Amino acid sequence: MDIKFDFTDKVAIITGASGGLGKETAVQFAKAGAKVVIGDVKVDMGKQTVEEIKAAGGEAIFVELDVTSKESAENIVKTTVDTYGGVDILVNVAGVPGSGPSSVFTDLTTEQWDLTYQVNLRGQVYCCQAVYDIFKEQKNGKIVNVSSIAGKMAPALVPHYGASKAASISLTRSLAYDLAPFNINVNGVCPGWIWTPIYNQNPYFDARAAKMNLSARQIFDAMIQKLVPLKREQTEEDIAFTIMFLCSEGAKNITAQNINVDGGAVFLS
Repeated sequence: MDIKFDFTDKVAIITGASGGLGKETAVQFAKAGAKVVIGDVKVDMGKQTVEEIKAAGGEAIFVELDVTSKESAENIVKTTVDTYGGVDILVNVAGVPGSGPSSVFTDLTTEQWDLTYQVNLRGQVYCCQAVYDIFKEQKNGKIVNVSSIAGKMAPALVPHYGASKAASISLTRSLAYDLAPFNINVNGVCPGWIWTPIYNQNPYFDARAAKMNLSARQIFDAMIQKLVPLKREQTEEDIAFTIMFLCSEGAKNITAQNINVDGGAVFLS
């Protein structure tokens, strides 16, 4: 896909950027000229992402980040400012899928609920708080929180995950209205059906695949055909380009929105 953005001289912090959607977002921002700060708990993978960006001619640094720690969130922002002189963009990608689908609501433990909320919601809160005063003082900034269509569809099989993503959607709206008088845009992106390794490591999919004598990938493809009106899966690149648009001047009058990138799946829910 050839979509042109220009983020020359912009500084972007991307959380959860050592792999997957976060990495793709970081790579695309770097290609568009941004100075990218990779934040993640996965140190080796994060440093590898930085090396790949540099090898392609981009500029990036890695900062170890545990989004469940307020101090860690403050540290990545401080390191960014110390290194590049400021920060313009925060993209909160870091998240966990929870423990995987469960057929019994009461099987979910307090620890599973807490971990999901600590990463998917509190992690976004801490990182937003860390840039809050900087963005207000400079009267400019872009924040994108990655949520999920699960936050709108309330899936019964992963209630802890859906609830945490619904909370992220609400956080985005609240923060957007708070920061709007300071020329700061806050939006969310809700990815739909993206194939990830989790589908190959999921007891629910394994059980369905075994019962139907199909692979996890075949189960996933069948769900796409049933649940997505456009009849195709979404990709990490799809989400990255949506995030970049929301951080561009083309979206200067878009705020408090949580945009579905799901091929129309939520429309059917």
